[in-house]
Amino acid sequence: ISIFVLVCSLLFLSVKIFPYSRLAQQFYKFEKIKNLSALDDPRICIWDCALDLANSSICSGLGVNNYEEKLVEEYEKRDFKQGVISKYNTHNQFLGFLLEFGLVGSILLLILLLSIYFVSEKERRLFYFQLTGILIISFFFENMLDRYAGCATLALFVLSNSFTHRTLNNK
Repeated sequence: ISIFVLVCSLLFLSVKIFPYSRLAQQFYKFEKIKNLSALDDPRICIWDCALDLANSSICSGLGVNNYEEKLVEEYEKRDFKQGVISKYNTHNQFLGFLLEFGLVGSILLLILLLSIYFVSEKERRLFYFQLTGILIISFFFENMLDRYAGCATLALFVLSNSFTHRTLNNK
């Protein structure tokens, strides 16, 4: 929760303190025109489409690997040509899980990440604590678990974290 609050605060402050930054300009441009294809950074458009799509299937999700087709259909409805051509995914792991698995899957992902995060903090394992924080922040900007490399990295990380936990408790 502290990382989420920190990320949200930094985003808010960057928009308010640095009104001429690229991120702030995208938010202001999006607020004024509401035209998805006029924005320079497609992530804001993608997230807006994904949130609208998630609202229609919040409980159960759209199913594994089904959300990308529906997302492209949403891009077509909104005349977001760049999204249709490139077939963008959500560029946010949490939104991706919300679309695929619904609220239950998203909550399970959060429980997994936050349990590792808080156990690492409690046991003062700085490496795992920092690595989990980086992973959580990365999930806000990329769908890492949609690729084999992301899944393998997370599996290796959870496995090594649990072995370290077991080794420390046996001593």
